[in-house]
Amino acid sequence: MADINFFIDGIAVSAKPGETILQVADRHGIYIPAICYSDRFSSPIGSCRICIVVIEQLPEEDLRTHSATHHPVATGKCSRPMPSCVMKPKEGTYVWTNTEALKQARADIVKKWNRYHPLQCGVCDASGECELQDAALEFNITEGLPQDFDNLPQKTIHKEWPIVNNDTNLCIECKRCVKICDDVMGVKALALIKKESGIFEIDTVDGKPLDCEFCNQCIDICPTGSLESKLFMYKSKAWEMDRIVSSCFFCPAGCALELNVKDNKILRVTNHLPSFNDGNLCNLGAFAYDMNEKNRTVSASIDGRETDVNNVINKTYKEIKRIINEYGSDSIAIVCDSSVSSESMVSAKWFADLVGTKTLIIPDADGILKLNRVLKKSGLLKQSSYESIKNSDTVFVIGTDVTNSVPLLDWFIIRKSKSKAKKGKLIMAYYRESKLDKLKPISLRYNLGSERELLLLLILKLAEGAENTGFIKKIPDPDALIKITGVQEETIEAAANQIKSGSLSIMIDTSLLERAGIPELISDLAIVSGNRSDSIEFWPISRKANIKGAESILSGADQHIDKALFQQRLSEGVFHAIIYFGNAIERILPPQITAKITDIDLFVMLSSYKTDNFSAKKTFVLPVATGYETDSHYLNLEGRLITARKAVNAENENILPVQSVIKLLAEKFNTIMAPLKIDSGPAAAITEKLIPLDYEYKAMEEMGSKHYPYKLIIGHDRFRSDVSTSFGSGPKIAKSVGYAEISDRLAESLDLKSNDRVRIISKMGESETVLSVCSGLPDNLVIVPEGFADINPLTLFSSDDGYEHVNIEKIGGGK
Repeated sequence: MADINFFIDGIAVSAKPGETILQVADRHGIYIPAICYSDRFSSPIGSCRICIVVIEQLPEEDLRTHSATHHPVATGKCSRPMPSCVMKPKEGTYVWTNTEALKQARADIVKKWNRYHPLQCGVCDASGECELQDAALEFNITEGLPQDFDNLPQKTIHKEWPIVNNDTNLCIECKRCVKICDDVMGVKALALIKKESGIFEIDTVDGKPLDCEFCNQCIDICPTGSLESKLFMYKSKAWEMDRIVSSCFFCPAGCALELNVKDNKILRVTNHLPSFNDGNLCNLGAFAYDMNEKNRTVSASIDGRETDVNNVINKTYKEIKRIINEYGSDSIAIVCDSSVSSESMVSAKWFADLVGTKTLIIPDADGILKLNRVLKKSGLLKQSSYESIKNSDTVFVIGTDVTNSVPLLDWFIIRKSKSKAKKGKLIMAYYRESKLDKLKPISLRYNLGSERELLLLLILKLAEGAENTGFIKKIPDPDALIKITGVQEETIEAAANQIKSGSLSIMIDTSLLERAGIPELISDLAIVSGNRSDSIEFWPISRKANIKGAESILSGADQHIDKALFQQRLSEGVFHAIIYFGNAIERILPPQITAKITDIDLFVMLSSYKTDNFSAKKTFVLPVATGYETDSHYLNLEGRLITARKAVNAENENILPVQSVIKLLAEKFNTIMAPLKIDSGPAAAITEKLIPLDYEYKAMEEMGSKHYPYKLIIGHDRFRSDVSTSFGSGPKIAKSVGYAEISDRLAESLDLKSNDRVRIISKMGESETVLSVCSGLPDNLVIVPEGFADINPLTLFSSDDGYEHVNIEKIGGGK
């Protein structure tokens, strides 16, 4: 469609098809005031009417002689004032944005708001950044309509809501909070509700206390002080804080944000910056900032006794030298958590090179590295970009709930579904209901553990009529595969047809990629889709902040070994020292591995937080700075190097950046540590010829028994990423303790209900937790999310198959 040519305030402008007058004006630098509008929405609200304009719709003969300086009042041929946020321009029309009549109309609107607005700017947290204040100043309003203070309507103050304080007396009913909750987050928790008194108020849809994702977006977009964070209230005025542009390091999305700092404390997090996350944040990014102040490792220690940092450095050096002399360099293992910064990972690799060990393990990276090796062989290895998700004809999600694992991808998918173009379709291959089911995707609800069979069914359907399908060995009968997966054949066909329709983005859980054959099947599915390599992108999904950093560090390293080989060498007594970069090694390795680590000679931990107790024959702890206390870097999911800026100083001089600790150790070895080089990993070149990889199908054996009749898997929770996020006030308020999820039908059969205390029992041991009963789960499944301080689901696992067979019983009796 052709551009639309028209005039704004006498200036010739053009509009793209579908653009509103407000959008065109903004693009051309012409100011029109607007309060309810936000370009984060897929469509305008049109409620505040501050953006009204006058439109001249003149006959063609008048347009030919019309002067750019002509004022619309003189013609009498103008429309009544219309909101520019919803009005689309017409060819040849004249739009006026700033007439005296418009100024007066806008001022009258603001006066009406002021009439019922409490005079409490002195104590309101929004003062200084309140859009109602700004509007009053802009329209030179020195007095409003008369206020009858004795008869002002008394609206509700929702003090009972967690995290969010909602004072509806301060609300101007712009409905931005309702729109962002629905349109951007897809939660639909808020609405403008008519109360019994006849007054309208922002409230929850069901009238109960707010129980949502607690993402901060309603607070962030509120133009007044109606919605405020309880964690920030009465702590500072906006102009008293420094705003530090930084990045979130709680998941691999790497969202941009602003840290608001005063007196060496982060008081809140905001985001009003142009960024790929469009100003959106999740609960962790918005409310976990004060974890920096809690449960910190602030002192160096030896076997639990506090001591000087230099003393621990000296003893670490002497012990490592002794172990190298007695057992050789390969008796030392370097272990990293994939949540730590790239500085930690590069320091770990540098130190591994220094001592000469060939063992560097980042356990959570096993899956992503397996996928990379497969994609390199098939010709599909490249770096994906966030923009590709928005433009993909198909987003295929398998084995993960991106709502909880990487909320940014959830927002992209929701925004994509609500766009006017409605380009693309979502396929959800998951074993349970998820928030994205509201978008009516093609749903492949499969039986847990049948991911290989599901991928095989899709490949066989995609490859129908192709000459070469010999890369699949021992192809099972499709009817048998359908029975195993529990997915209907017509749904498989619908999904296959959609995958063939064009560009493809595949999102898959990294833990699923650790299973034999899954990386090969994912690669083969992409190839038989018929897409070119430049139209296929892979998104390995993890909750860990620097999983892509781990991929970059290890891809070119020859020291990396996977968990299985690490366990084997531990069992053989190869290792005598482990240097660990992270906070809780028992949270990234299963108990059959950590049990053996306790017997080694030396365990050195470079940590920021006190988490679970863990010790070996000798245990040295060195405190290190967090991403708030030093500049640090992470690679986000699209391979972009993001920076978490230093915002506060560490509590004491014992807490050093991790590279400073390694530098001190290096000096003991008479070595000068080279400057750290941290950059994005190189993107692979596009390959024209794609090579399917052989896969031989083997049915997985079921190892359950009557003593352990249920399957336990580790899930994700949007309020936790790793255990250290348990210390943030926001996540802790939103979800105070860990829990186990089971279906409502299973709960009924076991005479259990939500909030019961239960015991989960496996052959490895048992754990106690709170029960959460929900619908949409398989009846044989128990889910325990990772990252909570009070329960570690890994302690129940005997293998890396992805699930464990367990029993569940109510504490106090009753199985």
